[in-house]
Amino acid sequence: MKFNNKNKIYCCLSIFYGKIMQIRNVMYDKEILKSVGFKVPIISVGNLTVGGTGKTPHVEFLIYILSEKYKTAVLSRGYGRKTSGFVLADQKSKAETIGDEPYQIFKKHPEVIVAVCEDRVAGVNEIIAQFPDIQVIILDDAFQHRAIIPGLSILLTDYFNLYTEDTIMPAGNLREAAEGAQRADIIIVTKCPPDEEMMPVEWIREKLNNPEQPIYMTRYKYENIVPVFPESQGEIRILLQHLIEKNPINDIHLFLFVGIANPAPMFSYLNQMFDNVSLMQYSDHHNFSKKDYKTLKEKFDNSEFPIKYIITTEKDAARIVDDRNFPQELKPYIFALPIKTKPVRHNSRFISKMRDYVQKTLENKPYTPK
Repeated sequence: MKFNNKNKIYCCLSIFYGKIMQIRNVMYDKEILKSVGFKVPIISVGNLTVGGTGKTPHVEFLIYILSEKYKTAVLSRGYGRKTSGFVLADQKSKAETIGDEPYQIFKKHPEVIVAVCEDRVAGVNEIIAQFPDIQVIILDDAFQHRAIIPGLSILLTDYFNLYTEDTIMPAGNLREAAEGAQRADIIIVTKCPPDEEMMPVEWIREKLNNPEQPIYMTRYKYENIVPVFPESQGEIRILLQHLIEKNPINDIHLFLFVGIANPAPMFSYLNQMFDNVSLMQYSDHHNFSKKDYKTLKEKFDNSEFPIKYIITTEKDAARIVDDRNFPQELKPYIFALPIKTKPVRHNSRFISKMRDYVQKTLENKPYTPK
């Protein structure tokens, strides 16, 4: 890459930003900035990079592991919402009031409490005040939110973009230096390829500079498509799901319309089954505009393929479903493709570790994640 003036500026800004984060972490380490602990079990899920590691699917995996046995809450900042302060999700909630990811979690997991608050300490206190019988709180995207001391800190890193192979933003995507990973209790390497293409965990450990924490590996499992507008999508959904499973027809055009940090895994998945997939990518949490929808409709209408559909993510669907600007003519043709986290190895060991932490904390017994 040519090292031009723009790159020099980015490198200087990265050094400056890295120093700020380093000073901030030292202040927390020396207790100049105060951190608060809670008696209720708290599991933090986060990363060192700006998006793209799969936090929401892993939060949902923790919900699957814990909510059947323990009364569970999820607390998020609620990125992109148009409200402020503490907001508890209810039937009137929308993506614009609690954020797209919390809204997605709330709609899929009505059995758990979902709340948002930019002040995590205040948010946890409010959850405990409203639900004194709460047994575990999952903090979404909270690795850098050091005002709370989690009982268990989980750090995610993308198999194809390990944090040790990245640099601090804006030159790279790291929110802080890779050394920050030492605060984690568990490291999960996400978006792993198929077994026959995957390197052993020893290779990963070496790439991550041999961390002492337990390392687990997960990959995505794509589930059946769901209609974004159910009232508009009857037989079309059944036909498309059949095509995804059997792929008996070649003359199909899919438009992958997404606002996420890394659409590569989903794009690759669809490309394995269909020859004609057009990617329309926007920034993470992007609020689609009339112009974006107009561009989508023009591309969709101009496609000469006899069969065509629009695929998006659940997170994007959470924003689109209540957007009055989305073209009425496209509603029957847009579907969300859900993803689920699947542990690659040691599934039962990881599940036991999560439940063991919660149970021992509730019983005031010591817990070590090693």
